[in-house]
Amino acid sequence: MPSTRKAISALTQLRKSIDIRTLEPIIFYSGKNDELHIHLSKEDRGELIIKSLSKKMITVREVTLLENDSKLSWKQNFKGLKIIVPTSIDEELNDQQAIIKIKF
Repeated sequence: MPSTRKAISALTQLRKSIDIRTLEPIIFYSGKNDELHIHLSKEDRGELIIKSLSKKMITVREVTLLENDSKLSWKQNFKGLKIIVPTSIDEELNDQQAIIKIKF
């Protein structure tokens, strides 16, 4: 009798191991000049790509955590804004929701 399990493709396995996610997050204007806030869920860790914040739209100057101003590793190009959110931030924030502050 043939197995009913589907084989996991190599591409699927690679995506899971790399942990890159493309987000369409809820973005809030903070009320301050040139600043946006992005609220992350617990699953939003690793390399995150936000297409709506590409260089075509806006030029980013700084990316930090709102709660403690810790600098996050980031890179912006014409495809979007790539931010590295380490899993260690959960310990830093004592399980509070992570909010990214973006200055432009």
